[in-house]
Amino acid sequence: MRTQIERDFLEFHNDNPAIYEKFAELCFFLYTQIGIRKTGVALVWERMRWDFVLETRSTDGFKLNNNHKAYYARMFMDSHPMFKGFFNIRVTQGERIKREQHEEVYA
Repeated sequence: MRTQIERDFLEFHNDNPAIYEKFAELCFFLYTQIGIRKTGVALVWERMRWDFVLETRSTDGFKLNNNHKAYYARMFMDSHPMFKGFFNIRVTQGERIKREQHEEVYA
């Protein structure tokens, strides 16, 4: 079962595929042109806020909602194994809930 934040992310991602394309482009640039091997997702996210020119569709009123950046980071690292560990990530609320439910079932 997905959390509301996860459902919101998936809806936003499906409505705005160019966001991920720009996200990936910036990650590759940081890695290949600047030589950054590990960073926080906020670096990419805030850069996108600075110069993003495409219109996005969002039901929450935010062009780039901070709730989505963790999911873009995970999606990018999952899609590009050479970038595993590129972003510093924390456990999401959904991951924590799933782990707790798993522990309850197998306790």
